[in-house]
Amino acid sequence: DGLFLVTSNLELIQGYPLAVLTPNVNEYKRLVEKVFGGEVNCKDGLDQLQSIAQ
Repeated sequence: DGLFLVTSNLELIQGYPLAVLTPNVNEYKRLVEKVFGGEVNCKDGLDQLQSIAQ
């Protein structure tokens, strides 16, 4: 699965502004855990999403 590969190797999409990720709920949680080293925080969910998008 492509998102599993990206989650395991974030450098694959770093610096590539045209990358479009469409994770489902579980894939999104894994991505947030990898990027932030923690769980999805509902209170700060929008901030987390915007940080991942950058």
